[in-house]
Amino acid sequence: IAYDTGAICSMNAASFVLALANRVGIDRRSALIQVHPSTRWKYYAIASARMRVQRGPYAVEGARRVDVAIDCTLSSTVLSYADANRPDPSAPDGTRFEKVGLRPVLFSWLATLELDPDGSIIGGRWDGGLENGPNQLVFPDGEPELTPHGFAVDNPFLQFAVIRQLAELSSSPADAPPRLDLHDLCAKVPCSPPRPLP
Repeated sequence: IAYDTGAICSMNAASFVLALANRVGIDRRSALIQVHPSTRWKYYAIASARMRVQRGPYAVEGARRVDVAIDCTLSSTVLSYADANRPDPSAPDGTRFEKVGLRPVLFSWLATLELDPDGSIIGGRWDGGLENGPNQLVFPDGEPELTPHGFAVDNPFLQFAVIRQLAELSSSPADAPPRLDLHDLCAKVPCSPPRPLP
């Protein structure tokens, strides 16, 4: 066990291709990819994905295989202060900022898929070894798990109602600068998490 061993932590290549094709290709919904096949964790949201057949189908030792390339444009959540601190020139009073937009991070993987006689995908491997694929594909739905007071279970100082309203207001197309009234929010849900008794 180590921080970044490059060991055999990659998810199954066939499962990844099928999940990506169905979730992104057919459902047109994003997902999160944990890109490092080790105990080093880094999740990115999928902005776009493209899969290409590189070779095949071809026969090897009585099996049919196809080589595919998977190219993903992922969204970085790591920004410098300068990336987010760009005043909007249409608001000379300095109350608005330009939208950050997509900060693309490109990842590519090569895989070989095994097919049954009907051409259905029944297995796969990452070219170059098991460590050459992503670790995990996650399909988040709904809201995070919250305490009865509306705070994130994993971090009792993050109140989800405040985070949701900040996100909604930050993308608001209204002409006036958006304002978040914490008094109104705190009247409904306590804005200080309960503190443990000594």
